[in-house]
Amino acid sequence: MDYIKIYNKITDNGKDRLLTGYTETHHIIPKCMGGTNDSWNLVKLTAKEHFICHLLLCEIYPKNRKLKMALWNMSNVSRVYQERYKVSGKLYEIIRKEYSESVSGQNNPRYGTQLTDETKQKISNSRIGKYGGNKNPFFGKTHTDKTKNKLRISSSENKHSEETKKKMSLTRKGKPSGRKGKVNSEEHRNKIKESLKKVGHPKPSSKKCNIDGLVFNSAVEASKFFNMPDSSVRDRIRNKNFPTWIWLE
Repeated sequence: MDYIKIYNKITDNGKDRLLTGYTETHHIIPKCMGGTNDSWNLVKLTAKEHFICHLLLCEIYPKNRKLKMALWNMSNVSRVYQERYKVSGKLYEIIRKEYSESVSGQNNPRYGTQLTDETKQKISNSRIGKYGGNKNPFFGKTHTDKTKNKLRISSSENKHSEETKKKMSLTRKGKPSGRKGKVNSEEHRNKIKESLKKVGHPKPSSKKCNIDGLVFNSAVEASKFFNMPDSSVRDRIRNKNFPTWIWLE
């Protein structure tokens, strides 16, 4: 398949028309390959055409890491814009694997480089937080003996006496369970425990799921396979734009 011919046809058609409604600006020569923001290098495309152009660029230049990164970013737009591209689960997996290979190991431009002690210290300081280290207004300050005694006294006063603890324990035992104002008896609670042991009470994280025909025992297991947060896996299963991501009963 002549990917260059298809790519040129899409961009040439975009130059010879006037689109109305939602459009996206595309660099005919990508910026990562020396393209500029000059008018001759820009073209208005629909969201679908824009996505196809980036797919074609990755086929034309399969070793360009930045092009794969741009396509990966387009495949991970927020839910508000997902309807513009509608990336299928299968295509998403292909893009994800190619992007992962392009930035891992020796393909990563930073592979083998070592950070200087100064750079390490800068990174460490940036991770402390907005008020971390010497930025904290209390940095280097210690409590006086008078303040320490006040803190100790207030802490001891806040502790409940044994008598208060017993009263609290008795009141909690007779409190309603939240179901129609009824209090569960000891016998009823034991029945509930036994029924849960027989039926089982699986956690949401251990629920099985089917993703593009692959069955995983949990969202956590799927997240490790796709190298993404387990919360993202659950979001995609609940999202109608990913019909091949489903929970298994």
